[in-house]
Amino acid sequence: MNQTGTTAVRLCGCCKQEFPLEAFYVNKKTRCVDNYCKECRKASSRARRELDNRLKIVNRPHDYPVITRMQDRALRLEFIRHALQVVRESRERKCRKLHEMEYDNFYDTPTVCPE
Repeated sequence: MNQTGTTAVRLCGCCKQEFPLEAFYVNKKTRCVDNYCKECRKASSRARRELDNRLKIVNRPHDYPVITRMQDRALRLEFIRHALQVVRESRERKCRKLHEMEYDNFYDTPTVCPE
């Protein structure tokens, strides 16, 4: 019953060639052998990844309006004013926070009176 020299082969579903089982990936969860050989799986994955990347670039939705591309002048000015207000409020919050930190640091340090 000693079977030496016989290896299990499998037919690739993509290139239709026979390969030994070592030429196929094995699913870790199900422990099933993949239908495509390693080379065909790599090529398939690369092609899919390239297609996905191209679609992401082409179909990328803008989550924000591009102010410079707006045709309506009044709407464009309104968006510019709003953006300036948001920046101004952000700077004020940051300055307020810095002043509070300086104030807290000034009164947290122990004062030593010179003798």
